[in-house]
Formats: sequence, C-alpha cells, structure tokens
Amino acid sequence: IATQAVQSAYNATKDIPILMTAVTDPVEAGVVKDWNQSGTNVTGTSDLTPVAKQMELIQELLPEAKTVGILYTTSEVNSEIQVALAEEAAAKLGLDIIKVGITSVNEIPNAIASVVDKVDVIYTPTDNLVSSSMPVVWNACLEKKIPVVTGEEGMAKKGGVATEGIDYFQLGYETGLMAAEVLEGKDPSTMPVKTLENTSLVVNQEHADAIGLTIPDSILERAEIVTSEE
Repeated sequence: IATQAVQSAYNATKDIPILMTAVTDPVEAGVVKDWNQSGTNVTGTSDLTPVAKQMELIQELLPEAKTVGILYTTSEVNSEIQVALAEEAAAKLGLDIIKVGITSVNEIPNAIASVVDKVDVIYTPTDNLVSSSMPVVWNACLEKKIPVVTGEEGMAKKGGVATEGIDYFQLGYETGLMAAEVLEGKDPSTMPVKTLENTSLVVNQEHADAIGLTIPDSILERAEIVTSEE
C-alpha cells in the first residue's frame, strides 16, 4: 500500500509477485513499465485521484477564490505528480497556485503560517505524510478560517471540508481480485494497472461550520455528509 512501500518491495524481489494499491503513478515510480501491461512482477491498482475535478470543486465551493495553496511532501513522487496535475487544471480555471513543500510533520504549522495570508484555500493531495498529519493541518488552518479541500475522503474526515475522490475500500477490493488471479496462475507482468473511474463527493459539515463556510446548495444536494475523525 502506497508508493514507497511498493518501491521497497520491488527493490527486494523481481521474482515474487507484488500486488500494489494506492500508487499514484507506478510507471513514474519505476515499479511497472506500462499501464496496459506491467512488464514486471508488480501489478495492481492506482489511486490517481481526479485532481481536475477537485480543482473544479474548489471553484464551486469558493467562487471568489483566486489562489490555492498546495501542501505536499517534496520527497514523494506521487505528490509531485498530483501537484503538476493541479497546476495544469488550475491554470485552465484561472486559479493561481502557491506550492508549499515540506519534509516532516514538524514543518506543517510554519509552512501553513507562511501562506495563509496569501491563499483562499489549502489543497492537500493524497500525500502519505500530509494524510497522516491532517489534524495538524486542520489546527493550523482553523485559526485563520482557511478551508481545506483534500485528495480523498479519509483526509476530509480528519481535517478538510470537502473532496471529490475515489473509494479506497473499493480500490483495495479490486486489488484483492487481481491477487486472486495471480494466485490462480496469472502472470502479473501481463496484467494492466487498474484505476477507479467512479468518484464520490463528500462534505465535512462540522469543519465547514467551524470556519464559518457556507457550502453551496449545488454541492450539498449531491454530496455525502461525513463526520469528523480527529
């Protein structure tokens, strides 16, 4: 599960089949040769999130927003990929991006403090370090009433106001089905890397209320309301 874990497993063996999940870009990560046919002993699923949809969500959630701050870990390949996708999508929507790179959880409060007066919203991609530190992110943004739009539902529960993302349970389930195929004799090198096409919109109303953010009806009428897990 996750890019760095898969890279470690792949570095340890090129013979034992490895089923990965939640790897944003396995080709860029160097664990498969091609999305359509792995070409290595690794196959499984990617959690490449709908970054463009998430930028559109920001614009729908905050129509007056001009600048998005992106908090990410500079050493995570998966995060670099999502940041690039966010920059591309934001440019098409007329949004400016300020990137805020970190290397440890201890840097989060100061990193956010350095941009809260320059941005209208913070965006957190599916970054392993940031995801595990969402309560810290939320506490840093709460005082300044800065909304946080996240890369996936679990992050929204712990420190965001909304996201449109994939279902990680379903992603893991799909990976399990692929593992079953390998156990039955299928060669992972001939298998494609799968992604989930369906996305779901979620809103953390508690967090929105805490910063005085009114969620537009156009979002609420199609969103699932989630509760906080701080």
